[in-house]
Amino acid sequence: MGGTLFCRARLRSIVNEIAVSRDLNQPPPVVFDTVRDFQAYPRYSKYLQSVSATADTRATEYEFQFGWWKLAYETQAQVTACEPPHTIDWTITQDLEAEGRWVVEERSDGSQLHFQVAYDPDSLGSDAVSLPFGVSLDWVRDRATDLIESEAKRVLDRIARAVDDRPKSEAIE
Repeated sequence: MGGTLFCRARLRSIVNEIAVSRDLNQPPPVVFDTVRDFQAYPRYSKYLQSVSATADTRATEYEFQFGWWKLAYETQAQVTACEPPHTIDWTITQDLEAEGRWVVEERSDGSQLHFQVAYDPDSLGSDAVSLPFGVSLDWVRDRATDLIESEAKRVLDRIARAVDDRPKSEAIE
């Protein structure tokens, strides 16, 4: 389950992949509940400003608003599969070819949380981002690639802290 990277069938070209993991001392249901609360993600991210569920009453589609440097970017994502308390698969549905997966594996002392994402930076068109005068999309792509990986690590670290700071009794209730 967790050791297998998701299928990248939707992505048509060369992709960047990121995979980061953290050990947590809470059981999978506690970790999973934290990960599936997409609207709480701005607490864990330096660049994610807001997340809102779309009008879909099943709450499987979300709008994400990012801000970095002088740029603002808005995109939409859809949960494509969810198997509590172990996996959540998602895909970006607007402007960028990307898909990812959260995996929560049970361990004797808690859980291991994995975040995996594959994306094609070249799929982001210039019409998706409002660029300041004199800034090229290639420049933004080059900087964003490193930024995405460091941000994934930061988000996992912050989720791990939030989950591990909960008393064990919360996990049992």
